[in-house]
Amino acid sequence: MKTISLLGLGAKALTALRGVPVHLRGMIVEVILARDGNVLDDYADEIRTFCTESGIPCVERTDRKPQGDIIVAIGWRWMVSPLPGQQLVVFHDSLLPMYRGFNPLVTALINGDKSVGVTALFGAAEFDEGSIIAQRSAAIVYPMKVGRAISIVSALYSELLVWVVEECAAGRALVGRPQNDAEATYSLWRDHEDYSIDWNQPASRIKRMIDAVGYPYQGARTTIQGTTVIVDEAEEIVDREIANRTPGKVFFKREGRPVVVCNPGLLLLTSLRTEKGDVFHFGNRLRIRLK
Repeated sequence: MKTISLLGLGAKALTALRGVPVHLRGMIVEVILARDGNVLDDYADEIRTFCTESGIPCVERTDRKPQGDIIVAIGWRWMVSPLPGQQLVVFHDSLLPMYRGFNPLVTALINGDKSVGVTALFGAAEFDEGSIIAQRSAAIVYPMKVGRAISIVSALYSELLVWVVEECAAGRALVGRPQNDAEATYSLWRDHEDYSIDWNQPASRIKRMIDAVGYPYQGARTTIQGTTVIVDEAEEIVDREIANRTPGKVFFKREGRPVVVCNPGLLLLTSLRTEKGDVFHFGNRLRIRLK
């Protein structure tokens, strides 16, 4: 019977841990948690509390090597070097070989994918190229807020972690199958600049982007007359034939809310706030260009 060290970060790790049946939690000999200052809530404190209540040893990320026979990494962003005899199992929130790399869930939502998924794979020298152990998927319908998508994917993480724990408890070896590299696609890392709205994109894609980078992320941003504004809510409306289409210009207002020209399409901005969290009001201004 092999033991498990879990390296966990974020809501997905917390949900996965909570899903492990009480009688199997002893298989997890430790949880090593990490913190993320780039999101509004990294769930680190909740993970620690759950471990304390469940009797699972829990420590913050350090240079100490994991002790379990199998190392399971959920939401982990750091290199892991297993000791001889240890196996590294990585949970990745895409259906590999699609979206190897960074932020695959956000990329899937912006691209309008009809389903999301999670892959358990063996760690490899090149990121996300290891053999696939198991996968789970779920269909989604738009509009889809990232918070809701994270909840859906977290449930899939939980299913996979329970399966891994059950396999270990039963003494069955984890077996993987090689990925088809010819089918691989990649998702790039994202930083602060990727929160900026590109008004030259189609309205439908911008709407999905706004939903995909909202809470717990920092929110889609645009600049209005030198002021950075966060767009929390938007609605795609019927486009008009504009002879001199200029993306980013306010076309008209509907009940005091701006309708912005996209390429193609029109987007009604229904909820805006400043970086300090105050509601942003357009007032009587009309001739405004968003950047």
